[in-house]
Amino acid sequence: MKAQNKNMALPFSTPLQNAQLECASQEVLDNLAAYVEKKTLMQFGEDRRNHFINTIATRTQAVGAPDMETYIKRVSSPGGDAEFMMLVDALTINETTFFRNVPQIEMFARVALPEVIDRKRAAGETNKRLDVWSAACSTGQEVYTLGMLGLDVLSSYPGWELRILGTDISHSVLETAKQGIYQKSRLETMPPAMLTRYFDMVGDKIRVKDVVRRITTFQYHNLNDPLPMRQFDVIFCRNVMIYFSREEQARLAQKFKDRLTPGGFLFIGHSESLHGLGVDLQLRIQDRGVAYQKV
Repeated sequence: MKAQNKNMALPFSTPLQNAQLECASQEVLDNLAAYVEKKTLMQFGEDRRNHFINTIATRTQAVGAPDMETYIKRVSSPGGDAEFMMLVDALTINETTFFRNVPQIEMFARVALPEVIDRKRAAGETNKRLDVWSAACSTGQEVYTLGMLGLDVLSSYPGWELRILGTDISHSVLETAKQGIYQKSRLETMPPAMLTRYFDMVGDKIRVKDVVRRITTFQYHNLNDPLPMRQFDVIFCRNVMIYFSREEQARLAQKFKDRLTPGGFLFIGHSESLHGLGVDLQLRIQDRGVAYQKV
């Protein structure tokens, strides 16, 4: 990693942040970056360096530490777990919308769920339950999108039920997800019929109806930790692995495969790929929607 001029002003930074930056050595910053990567798998290379430093400066100011090096020592100490989680929360870029990447969402509803049901029927399974996991679910829009579409699909399959687990490393976004209340501006991509069927007005905001909320669960989970000890028919983990090393991408993809039921689907970001990772999942493409299937 290239050395950085400690006196160089950061983009959009305040004089306070610049002063704090001058107090932090490159070695200390690199050590913290390595510590965060070890704990979370997130990498902060040159393209994300300014975001990393500015976030540390902001947290330094928030906790009243005299300088960045003092803050970094505190957050890296055995007693710094609570503040470390606050830092990780601030470092996480939580951008999501309802019906994000429509071709993938349509593939989930039109291909993945019907195929999983048909396979379970053919295998003679008596448990009519579909389990879906949205990893790194952020503020919950993906989870609720999958829930709404899943309920629509299952209306044609009497007796089947759907359960969706949403997990994230950020406690604050999970609280938003659990509430299921959003600004109207967050619904620009929502089909009008879905809006009428699955949302209630709450003042100047909208709230996901209980019929969707009842089939969803939100939990804290770090993808660096062991994965949930259950099998899933569909896993979504979009735009997350791009921040991991190739080695960690391969490990995580293999873990996802191990957690998929036979014939299960893995959806990753449109700019991500499992090519060259050595994970035995079959690429599926349907009307511009892309997924990987365990066969």
